[in-house]
Amino acid sequence: MHRLREQFLLHRIRTRHDTHAFAEIYDAYADRITRFIRLKVGSMDDAQEIKSEVFERAWKSLCEQRVSHLSAYIYTVARRAVADHYRAKSRQVQTVDLEEGVKRLDDDTTIVQTIMVRADLKDIAEALDGLYEDYRELIVLRFMDELSIAEIAEALQKTPNNVRVTLHRAIGSLKRAVSERETSVSERKTKEE
Repeated sequence: MHRLREQFLLHRIRTRHDTHAFAEIYDAYADRITRFIRLKVGSMDDAQEIKSEVFERAWKSLCEQRVSHLSAYIYTVARRAVADHYRAKSRQVQTVDLEEGVKRLDDDTTIVQTIMVRADLKDIAEALDGLYEDYRELIVLRFMDELSIAEIAEALQKTPNNVRVTLHRAIGSLKRAVSERETSVSERKTKEE
């Protein structure tokens, strides 16, 4: 969604409580937020429930306050809702099923193209699953949800430099993990022959 359009919609929501404007924002972000939450909680049912809560919270606060970066704001609300979900359930984070998310990685993203050429979807999903939670989250936000470095920094309450450095490390870890998987698969095939 174009930034100017977002600001117009936000203004309509804040000044007129315009449900049609909010519906347009919902349509633009619902799938991305659902995918983001599902990566955190693992269950589509939980993700749908939390998504509803995210947009309910967003509606209430957008009617009362100004927001400069809508995407960063919505992801911040989503992260808090996920944290609240885990606090309420008092359980550990589940292993995440990333296969669906990896399928949606943007084709014109250089790192993703390189990895997808060298490995199949299962290897990438398993490699992502083996990364630190922070690394996995950054890769998802940057390459799947296409947030800018500034938006990620705002959503995670970190500096843009910190996000860049950590993202660089995350990509390096992902490359190494995929490479290690490729090597072990080719060694296994060689031994079988």
